[in-house]
Amino acid sequence: MSVVDQLKKLLGIKAPASEQDSMLGTVAHSASLDSMQTEQMLDLPDQPVAPVGMANRPDPDPTSDLEESDGDQIALPVLGKRPIGDHQRVLAVLLGAALIVLAVVAIFTQNRGFKSTQQLGVVGQSLLHSQRLAKLVSQATQGTTQAFPEVVQSAGIVAKSLRGLKEGDDQLKVTAVAADLQADLDGVMPMMERAEKNAAAIVSQQKALVQVGAARRLINRQSADLLELADAVLTHKLQQNAPASEIAAAGQLVMLTQRIGKSANEFLTSEGVSPEAVFLMGKDLNTFKEILQGLQNGSPELRLAAAKDAQSKEQLAALSKLFEETRTHAGAILGNLQGLVAARESEAAIIADSEPLRLQLEQLQGKLQAQTGIGGAALAALVGSALLALLCAGGLSYVQLLDSRKREQAAEAQRRNAEHQEQEAKRVNDANQAAILPLMNELQLVAEGDLTQEATVTEDITGAIADSVNYTVEELRSLVGNVQDTAARVGQTTAEVDATSTELL
Repeated sequence: MSVVDQLKKLLGIKAPASEQDSMLGTVAHSASLDSMQTEQMLDLPDQPVAPVGMANRPDPDPTSDLEESDGDQIALPVLGKRPIGDHQRVLAVLLGAALIVLAVVAIFTQNRGFKSTQQLGVVGQSLLHSQRLAKLVSQATQGTTQAFPEVVQSAGIVAKSLRGLKEGDDQLKVTAVAADLQADLDGVMPMMERAEKNAAAIVSQQKALVQVGAARRLINRQSADLLELADAVLTHKLQQNAPASEIAAAGQLVMLTQRIGKSANEFLTSEGVSPEAVFLMGKDLNTFKEILQGLQNGSPELRLAAAKDAQSKEQLAALSKLFEETRTHAGAILGNLQGLVAARESEAAIIADSEPLRLQLEQLQGKLQAQTGIGGAALAALVGSALLALLCAGGLSYVQLLDSRKREQAAEAQRRNAEHQEQEAKRVNDANQAAILPLMNELQLVAEGDLTQEATVTEDITGAIADSVNYTVEELRSLVGNVQDTAARVGQTTAEVDATSTELL
């Protein structure tokens, strides 16, 4: 119920005129609005009420402190003072560049190491087969059949490997050596070419060498049988008390059987074919034949009589048959002297070059081993890029840490600001509640009809309300006074009408 309604009920009158209705409507509307605002404030005690002068103030932006934090600048060595975002971008770019350099250098070093490893393997293979070749040619010149394909294999491996190092070879998966090692390789190539040529020369004499080797082995085996038969002839002559010339001839046969075998073994020396051994073997063969024929058929020149008893003829026939076989084998040796000489010269050349070739290849191998490691420039690039990457990663972590700290500080500042605003709103709300309660008490008196009561005007939020209420009450007092005057006039007029009526009666 509004104050005007309570006043009407108190006075017990109706609105007499349109003017009064208009004034009462205006006052009632004002009082009703004031009463509604008061009731709304009383019905919502928990809602904070903004103090005077804060109603139009914009709410603080919760992201303003964070944006200001993002814009804060920090100082880093070398990079100087920049915003955090700029530092992060610069460090990320530097980190990416360092990682790229690190990867490129690592790949380059790996490829270089792989190439050097392949080249080292090829050099090692060449070194092994060059020394193996020197041993195999000695066996080949001795007539060992199994040595010839191995000579071809080793010579081919040495030649192919060194040419691959010189020019590169896809089949061997090896690249040409660096320019600074080409000079060392140039010193090896002539020896390799001579070894390849000499090995081919030895292989070309394979048939002759095999025949000579077989003949030598047969002569060595038959020399013992010749010795046994010749010794049997000598013993028989001694038993028969043969003439001294025949005994001497038989003894000479025994000596020649040993010298022929010795000459067959000594005609090939490390220096080549021995002319003395060849001459001596041919001479011994002829001498053996002459003496043997003299003992069989007689020889006036040697003062030998022909054999007459069956045992002597049988022994000399067996000796003659075995000698013819030995002579045939010796003829194979003497008939292949030219091929033997060429093979021996090739063997001597290969053996002479084997040691210098070994030294040259070992020197090349040592230089390649020195290149298998990481070079100075590559090592410096690796260390530098790795350090830069670590520094950039550490810088990013440091900047991120600073950014996190600043964000934490901004969040803490926002939290404190929110707490402060909450406390301030609570304080203002408490102050408003404290100001509203006295105003309610004063308005209660007015509502009970005491129009002499005035609300206390303060600087609080209720000050303007109290001033409006006071104005309203003052207007009500004026209205009540006018109503009372009107009632008095009406009463006076009624009295006059009554008096006039009485006079008229």
